[in-house]
Amino acid sequence: MGVPVVSLASRVPVGRFGASILSSLGLNDWCADSHEAYVAKAIMAAGDLQTLAELRQQMRARFSASPLADAAGLARVMEAAYRQAWCKWLEQPGPQAQELRPALSA
Repeated sequence: MGVPVVSLASRVPVGRFGASILSSLGLNDWCADSHEAYVAKAIMAAGDLQTLAELRQQMRARFSASPLADAAGLARVMEAAYRQAWCKWLEQPGPQAQELRPALSA
């Protein structure tokens, strides 16, 4: 939680994960969409020691105030998504869903 890293937002899962974290912290400008942009952003960040020092002071508070630190909120969102997927599955025709419907209404 000291200083963010530049993330190459790409199709590779780790790139999307890094971009998601930075976005949640309000640091979209630390995300690059190409290798050239990645290098340029990294060079610019490394050369701006004042901004790095300010970010270092802010990162814990940014993280604490972000959705990333809201475990209960994340659990509610995940539970709602699972419930929605389950209800959608139950609406589909088929013997598996038909067999479970009576058990759920009891």
